[in-house]
Amino acid sequence: MYPQALQQRLERAVIAYKSEHQEKPSLLQISRTDYNTLLPHESPNARCGLAIYGVTVVGLDDVRSGDYHLVS
Repeated sequence: MYPQALQQRLERAVIAYKSEHQEKPSLLQISRTDYNTLLPHESPNARCGLAIYGVTVVGLDDVRSGDYHLVS
């Protein structure tokens, strides 16, 4: 999966989350199962990081381990 495809999937996940909640989410929690569906462990992007709105960069290994959550 290419980084652009990952970005599109994450954006769709945020939109789906927002549509199911009345309050604007400040924290989007992705379970390990959902994360592995979005980006399997053997993905060629395993060494990439996620730039979240230009605020921070989190390594995908950190997200996979559950140490971080994606902030929307």
